[in-house]
Amino acid sequence: MLTRPPMSRIGSEPADAVFTALAAAGMPYAVVRHADLAGPVHGPADVARLLSIDLDQIAKTLLVAEDPRRDAEDPGRRRCALVVLAVTDRAALGAVAATLGWAGAVLASPSLLATRLGQPPTGVSPIGSDLPVLVDPSLARNPDVLVGSGTAGVEIGIDVYSLVALCGARWGAVSTRDRSHRSERSIRTRAVTSPEEMHP
Repeated sequence: MLTRPPMSRIGSEPADAVFTALAAAGMPYAVVRHADLAGPVHGPADVARLLSIDLDQIAKTLLVAEDPRRDAEDPGRRRCALVVLAVTDRAALGAVAATLGWAGAVLASPSLLATRLGQPPTGVSPIGSDLPVLVDPSLARNPDVLVGSGTAGVEIGIDVYSLVALCGARWGAVSTRDRSHRSERSIRTRAVTSPEEMHP
């Protein structure tokens, strides 16, 4: 279980939307600030170690978009969705597209991420968004998970089933194991989120 630190608001618009949704739902949650942890944070492994949780309790949220090359009807109007999965996994975009009923899916560009969510690539939150949300069932291996808050370096600890209910999300098997997380060294040399989250 996650340790529940004192809760407080984060002064930015994306995070305000997240905390507004949490307050309206009345669900218990915890705010985890990397700067408040008892050691430096260089990647997900550091967060897991400092909180004494499993690495796969830390989730990443990816903004995905319909592949315009495979949308013959109207490539200019691209549907988007959020995919939530463990940092130890990679998004299987074919499975994402199939689950959403799209012809194809791609990771959103930084410009699309900024336009649709106004959040940094390293702090994307599935909470408080009006986009469809898919949650990979592998996250249910643990009762609590950490997800982005809309602000880099600040995460929300929440029960995974509460997260699904709060986001109106669907479960979807949309991940594959990320081999780059096989060793502690490889994890520590990565950014706080995986290269997938940088939305190239």
